[in-house]
Amino acid sequence: MTNEERTKLNERMKRHCRDAIQVQDACNLSGVTHSMIEAMESVCDMAHRLGEGTAWKNRHPVMVLFAAKVAHLAGLSDSSLCDTYERAHRLCEAYTRGESAPEIGRLVAEEEQAQPV
Repeated sequence: MTNEERTKLNERMKRHCRDAIQVQDACNLSGVTHSMIEAMESVCDMAHRLGEGTAWKNRHPVMVLFAAKVAHLAGLSDSSLCDTYERAHRLCEAYTRGESAPEIGRLVAEEEQAQPV
């Protein structure tokens, strides 16, 4: 990946992180899902470039936030979602502050190690 491609991908991911945070105030499922599809395309692109698979994409903080909002708008709720949501929100905020994808990966690994078994 060239530096230009990396920069473009990082800028797209920053935008998706901001969108994932802002969409938490949304009330229109249609709008949320359209934004979610666009974000998933970028997450898939990043996963492909990093050699990551389905589990990585499913647990990406941007996708967790979108999925939580979709679940909320659909009337679903589960208290066990709270920890996963909070973690994803923290990671998206970190990314919007300019922390790189590898830094986000490090934070994910640290948080996973801290999770009780």
